[in-house]
Amino acid sequence: MSAWLIENIGPLMFAGLVLFLLIGYPVAFALAAVGLLFGFVGIELGLLQPELLQALPQRIFGIMQNDTLLAIPFFTFMGLVLERSGMAEDLLDTLGQLSQHHYTSGQFAMSIFYCHKILGEDKCREDVHRRVMLCYLNLDQPHLALRQYHTCVEALKEELDVPPMQATEDLFKQIQRRRHK
Repeated sequence: MSAWLIENIGPLMFAGLVLFLLIGYPVAFALAAVGLLFGFVGIELGLLQPELLQALPQRIFGIMQNDTLLAIPFFTFMGLVLERSGMAEDLLDTLGQLSQHHYTSGQFAMSIFYCHKILGEDKCREDVHRRVMLCYLNLDQPHLALRQYHTCVEALKEELDVPPMQATEDLFKQIQRRRHK
């Protein structure tokens, strides 16, 4: 029995992990439980030295004292604060206002820049895609406007499985007519 156990300890560890996860334990606790359980099994089978488990508390405290790892919970907390407070949405609204300002003042390249910042966060914003298309049209680059339309269609299909709005379709037809003149 022990020879079979030694030969199949890897698959058994994986099966144990899957079992813990299916029962509903969080991943961190499941990994720790499987590691400790099979650590004890490995010691009983003579695969591991008992000193390895005696050094475990020292290793855990060494990891906890690593200052670089402190950034992980702080960045997670910062993201949560930005989301819950609405500051992230306010930032996107401000970028939209900047984009609109540059569009109305004829600074189409800057408007495109801010629009792409918005689309980096939410690629399904059709109004922003339309503004980019209009900017490219005003810069006399209808081929880039058409490419932006196709980017919009792909994003909507992939993320929401919906077709573009009628305003986007109308703008697409206008660009096609202008391109063929």
